[in-house]
Amino acid sequence: MGNSLSKSLLYVAPLDTYAGGGPRTSISRLDGLRQLHLDIDAIDSSQALGANKWTRRCNRIAGLSSAVRRMNALVLRRVRELGPGIVWLDRAEWMYPWTLRAIRRCGARLVYYNTDDAFSNWTNWNHWAGIHYLNLYATTNRPNVSELKRRFGCATVRVGMGFDEPFHKPVEDLKRNRTAVFIGHYEPNTERYIAALKSAGVNVQIWGQNWRRSRRRSLRDAVPLDASEYVRTIASSGAALCFLSRWNRNESTGRSLEIPAIGGLLVAEYTAEHDYLYGACGGAVLFHGVEDCVRKVRDCLQNPESSARVARIGHERCMQLGLSWQAHMRREWPIIAKILEYGPAALADADDQPFWHGFRVGVCPGTSERTYRTLSGVPVRLDGAPQ
Repeated sequence: MGNSLSKSLLYVAPLDTYAGGGPRTSISRLDGLRQLHLDIDAIDSSQALGANKWTRRCNRIAGLSSAVRRMNALVLRRVRELGPGIVWLDRAEWMYPWTLRAIRRCGARLVYYNTDDAFSNWTNWNHWAGIHYLNLYATTNRPNVSELKRRFGCATVRVGMGFDEPFHKPVEDLKRNRTAVFIGHYEPNTERYIAALKSAGVNVQIWGQNWRRSRRRSLRDAVPLDASEYVRTIASSGAALCFLSRWNRNESTGRSLEIPAIGGLLVAEYTAEHDYLYGACGGAVLFHGVEDCVRKVRDCLQNPESSARVARIGHERCMQLGLSWQAHMRREWPIIAKILEYGPAALADADDQPFWHGFRVGVCPGTSERTYRTLSGVPVRLDGAPQ
């Protein structure tokens, strides 16, 4: 590893906790990086867009308030003071392109880590304008891997979604009830599933953002769940529902891993990714469409012993693969450093672990070698090493 990468890392991310004390995923990633004994300085960017909802909303659109300008100036000043080899940006869509350019001129390499779809909202225009200054874009969103490369010419790598090791863990001596729960934001597609479950007489409770937009009055009272109740709510449920965001084009999500980590029964939409993670071992209940969802959720609630067995298998699978944010950082930091030093061609088969062949270049489970070569843009031998 060259001298530029052996210097300190400046980690810029929101580092406040959710209401009730739950950790942000950026805090979990910082914890994982610190476990590697790296020389890390951190900047809490949680107030970068302002202190209240309306200010943050305006700044996502315009990004010109004093709060945004101050945070850009703070980051640049710290870069000039510390001289880090890498600046790691996490949820930093507020960074101005000219700030990124100035950081590059200081000799630092820029890594952007994103757990959302980079193209899900037009208010990301400021973020898009600066992407070509990045040295590496690490994303959990599979389609973004090829889209970012094609649109901005930016080196990209796919990274895994995760759970927090200290927070998302089983609760001892907690009896399961016969209630299905969903914790997540409102989307029309999710509303369709929830409405069908309720119409079928299934006892289902929901929490999350923006359910006031629901077309059904009975769902508009749903509010976000206090983070202090999150783990117990999932652990005590008869079925923990995982509906994937169409807005973010998810094929798996954080709850795909948090629910099994807690020991809850994961009842999720079928995707190739969910099938890879839990299908073969029987560690989750996967459904195809609304009718199948209603039938399987009802079966889960009526057969608690069978449900508990599936939940136990899912938990064991999650632990076996090592899907926490902390474990991801232990695997992904060497990969990120290697790409920064030698380029994407340095990726090898072993770097896809614990996922499927081609995961890092954005392919689906079971993708052919020909498609893998096309998407990666790197001629490879069958063992995955660069030619």
